[in-house]
Amino acid sequence: MHRLLATLGVLIAGLVLAQDRAPEESEPSEPSEASYAPGTIYQTFSGRLVVAVDDFEKASAEAKAALPTDRGTLLNIEESRTKDDLDEIFLEYVVRADYADELLASLTALGDVIVEETGLTDVTKRVGELREEVDRRTARVAELEERADRPGMTMDDRIAVQRDLSREKSELERASGTLAKLVTDTRMYPLEVTLVEGHVDRMTEIEEALFTIVLPGLALLVAAFFLGRLVGKRGRGKDA
Repeated sequence: MHRLLATLGVLIAGLVLAQDRAPEESEPSEPSEASYAPGTIYQTFSGRLVVAVDDFEKASAEAKAALPTDRGTLLNIEESRTKDDLDEIFLEYVVRADYADELLASLTALGDVIVEETGLTDVTKRVGELREEVDRRTARVAELEERADRPGMTMDDRIAVQRDLSREKSELERASGTLAKLVTDTRMYPLEVTLVEGHVDRMTEIEEALFTIVLPGLALLVAAFFLGRLVGKRGRGKDA
């Protein structure tokens, strides 16, 4: 009997110890998307690429495999043909912020870049404003909940408090959702890429300078030369 009681005591102690340790041994929870670290700079990104490629099948395969699953998601793929009957593929990515430059580099290396529109927008101030709004509305909801539980309120007062509480909860949900999405957008960047079959001849820097500087300047010199001759002829005609 004593042995049985001792055994039961050991089992119960073991269960209690396991329960006490369970929270400590559990894996830490993931940080909330709306977590806000004061002093951090928050930026959102937008990007669009159009790339002309010689080997369309090879470039398409490489573009589809360019983003590892642990660094983002390939959200959408649309294949079509252009009005010139050329193959075209549209890819829509969401890439982790710390991998965006590497993905851009791998995609621009697929061919001749026709369009490259990328840019960062600083949203640090907006994140701070939303965080303050969330804190303010959270406190207001707690205050209204406390008032709603007070005894001795008239029916009209209780209805008014419940109405204010419902409105504040809706505004809190809106602000929290906006903050969560904005913070998520600073961690995951959208990128749209279009690959088009065909090669694009790009002017060299010398050719570009020839067309934008040298030729216009030469045209001005020729015009000045003929204008000078015309003025000279008129002057000689008057002298005669």
